[in-house]
Formats: sequence, C-alpha cells, structure tokens
Amino acid sequence: MFLRDRPGASSMNVTARAARGAQWCHEVVTFVEETVRDKLSPLVTEVHYSLVTRRPGRQTGALWPVLNLDRPPLASDTISIQKNCGVDGVCVPDLQMTARPNHATYLLGSRERLTLDVTVFNGREDAFEALFYLDLPEGVDYVVTERLEDSAPQPLLCSLRELGHEVLVCDLGNPLPVGSKVHFQVHLMPESTSEERQRHYRFTLTVNSTNAEAASTVSDNQLSLTLPIHIRTELAISGISLPETVHYNRSEFSAAEKRHERHIGPAVYHVYELTNRGPSDIIAAQAFIMWPTYTLPDDKHLLYLLEEPRVEGPGRCSPVPGVNPLQLEIESPPDGPASAGVASVAPPSKRARRSSEADFQAALGCGPTVCTRIVCELGPLSDQQNVIIRIRTRVWVDTLEAEASGDGTREFTVSSKMAARVTALPYSVDPSYMNHTTLAVTTRVQSDDGSSAPVPWWVIVLASCGGVLILLILIFILYKLGFFKRRRRPNAASPNGGGKGHANGGRSSHGNGGSNGVDRGGTNGRSTYYGFHNVPYAQPGDEAL
Repeated sequence: MFLRDRPGASSMNVTARAARGAQWCHEVVTFVEETVRDKLSPLVTEVHYSLVTRRPGRQTGALWPVLNLDRPPLASDTISIQKNCGVDGVCVPDLQMTARPNHATYLLGSRERLTLDVTVFNGREDAFEALFYLDLPEGVDYVVTERLEDSAPQPLLCSLRELGHEVLVCDLGNPLPVGSKVHFQVHLMPESTSEERQRHYRFTLTVNSTNAEAASTVSDNQLSLTLPIHIRTELAISGISLPETVHYNRSEFSAAEKRHERHIGPAVYHVYELTNRGPSDIIAAQAFIMWPTYTLPDDKHLLYLLEEPRVEGPGRCSPVPGVNPLQLEIESPPDGPASAGVASVAPPSKRARRSSEADFQAALGCGPTVCTRIVCELGPLSDQQNVIIRIRTRVWVDTLEAEASGDGTREFTVSSKMAARVTALPYSVDPSYMNHTTLAVTTRVQSDDGSSAPVPWWVIVLASCGGVLILLILIFILYKLGFFKRRRRPNAASPNGGGKGHANGGRSSHGNGGSNGVDRGGTNGRSTYYGFHNVPYAQPGDEAL
C-alpha cells in the first residue's frame, strides 16, 4: 500500500492544532499495486500520535494538554482484498495434479528431449499463490516450459532455484480460480556424461498454495515419477595396412650385420581405429593387439616392432615388452603413413553372438606365430568419438627369403589382430551382456627379385607365329575388299584427253552457246567425253577417283 501523492512512500508526518472540544480530521488517498502477492492477509493501516513538546518554564493561563495513558497512542484499521471465498471469507482449494513422461524408458545418449506433460486443476475455491515444484535429478538439465492451448489464459512463469539441488518453480496463478486448469509441458535434456550410480531418473512433482487445502484432498498434490535408464552402445573396430602391399628386392636388405632399421626390410604401418557407434557413452574399454613378432618354431623375426604404439584420443597403451630388442638405430618416421588418417580403412568388424569370457580369451590366439600382446586402456568415449592406434614396424626380409627357399613362394601375407571389449558403462550398468569385437589387418608382401623363371622358348615361337598369321589374314581381307585397287578417270592416260578436252569444250561453249561443244580428240574408237555435260557437282576428291 502506497500514498497516491507520494509515489513509493508508505508513511507521512502531519502536524495539526486541535481546539478543546473540537474534532480534527485528515484524509489520505492510498493505492495497492496489482502485483501484490499476499491477497489473503488484510491490509493494515496505523496512526501514531503524540504531543509537540514545549520548552519547560513557568506556566501562565490554561493548562497544557496531556495524553490518555490508559491506552497506547495509536489507532489502526484493516481492509481485506475481495476474494471469491464464499460467505465465510475463507478459501479452501482442491488442487489436483497429473503428470506423465513421453518415454517409458530413456535411452542414454539419444539426444532426445525428455518431456513431462503436467496438468493442474483446481476443483474448489480460489487457490492463492499456486506454485508448482519439480525436483530435477542429477544429470538432467531444464530446457523450457511450454503452456498448451487448452490451459487457463493466465501466464505461466517458471524459474530455477538452488535449494541444495536444482528445483524448477512455476507460478500457476494468483489466484488460480475455481474450475481452472493449467496444462503445460516441461522439456528436459538428460546429460549422457553423468556417472551417477543410479539406473533411473526420479522426479518429484509438488503443487500447493498459501491457503491450505482440506486434509482429505492433499494426496494428489505430490507425485513421484521413476524413469528407467536404458544403455545401448557399440564399439566398432576399423583398420588398414599402410601400404597394403609391400614390394621388396632382396639385394636392398642383404647386409649381414643389422645396425640400422633400413637393413631389415620395408616399413609398414598398421593403423587401428576404435569408434563408439553410440548412442550411449562408453566409460572404459580394453583393446588387445596380437602382434606377430616371431615365427614358429624357429623364433625368427617377422614383423619387427620399432617403437611403442602411438595413441590419438582418450586412451593409452601399456609399455610393450620386446620393442626394438636388437637396439637398432631408429630413424624419425616420415610425414606420411604415420600421420595419415583412416578415411580408407577396412570395413568395421562385425559383431558375433553374445560371447563369454572363454570366447574372448580364445579370440586372443596368435595362430602359427609367437605374438607380442599390446594392451591399451581406452575411454571415456562419447557418441561417435574414436581412438586411433598406430604401430610402426618393418618386415624382416631374411625370414621371408628363408621361407621362400623351401617352397619357392614369392608372396606372403602377414596379419596382426585386435580384440576389444567394453569394460564400464554409465550408471554402473554391467557391460558383460555386450559382445567383444575383433579385426585382423593384413599386409601382402611380394618379392620383386629378377630370379623368377624365364618364359619358355616355345611360348615365344607360338606367340610370333600367331602374330604373323593374324597379319596375313588381315591383308587377305583387305585385298578381297579392293583396298589395294586404284580407280582412274576415263581417258586420263590418253595423250589428247583430259585437260585438252576441257579446254576445247570451254571454247566451244562460248562460241555455240554450250549446245554442241565436243572434244575432237575423243574419236578413233575411244569414248567421247562431254566436258560441260549437266551432271551433279562433285568434290575434287571424287573426280580424282
């Protein structure tokens, strides 16, 4: 309540002179703002009065007035805001709330909004300062509140408050009239990175007002919704050998004493990429790389590890035993295959049926080689995030040559293999239900030595005869088609023909109007040629024929 003549002021001082036996009156106009929240409590006005103190001294004339000490020196009055509360002036509302989520279970990491559809209905008298409360669980963010068309016309105002945890508070109306319905949706976005040890989201919804309800109707003023959390993800492996086919010449790697890595053989990179296909996050995963270091049973070097694996992304590999055991001189890796991406990697590995621990251990086999096991710990990986592991090695040419000398094979394939599995999921979900994934990366090795078997002499003779025969057949066909015959113009070889006839004919045409121009040299039994006969125009090339 404020004074009309003094905006923003709610009190004033007035000095007045009151005569004995007379009544003094003073009128003040006040107003109440429309945004007043408390409409149930009455508005109270108070007047405090006192006498103006005079200087002490000798009193002359009439006696000074004094205050009545039997009652305090103030007067007050109250006024109530008009309400739709019946004859007793007491409003007893009946707030009824229903709510339902748009998902029966929520797929973590799906990036879909979680929406709560809420309806609040007042079944009795006006509800003043009607408020809606929503306790947000850890890992859920508030996005927006949307009032639907079938809702009451009053505005819906919502804001977040920190009460030890995040609480969404919405003002439903002041008052929320009897028979009114507020229908709205609360849009939320669960975070996929939350690591709370829970397997569901729990929401507590409450609605109340400053005027209390009857005890028999408050049961529907609070609801609790539990939404189970569902985890679905896939760890996929892709890989490539750079280069995919290695060519070598034995003479380049024939040094008896191996001191530098260049003395071993051609360089090869095996690149593995592990990707979380989502949509849920992966907290942790393990990758095992079986590397064919030696052959069986003679333990000869095969793929010589030059350095520790390089990891790009959230992960690291444990120190690998047996890296560069001969302490060869290592050169800096060139900017090329090692820094190349995996855009052209092999297709991702396919999932097998659900596997057990025994199946996973069986997948770690090495085949007919002695393997070095490389263990890498990965994670966390969000949706579509990947980790790239690059391993640099060199093919031991002497070993391949020793194998080739036995059976004459000039081409080999050497493979490494990765097996990976998920070890931890959000919300402590047990990952044992997920399958492990495997992929082999293969390098083809070919010898370019000139020691290959010569072409047999009879193959050369047969190829030459076949070529000559084809040439003769082609010449015979062209001969039958007349390709080698030349056609000449009539009288072209005669001493009086050709150009002479043209000349005579030309002169005759001018003299006789072009009617009897004849080449006289065309007699004596030879064909007569009419130089200016009306024939279609022909190109010089046709006339030469």
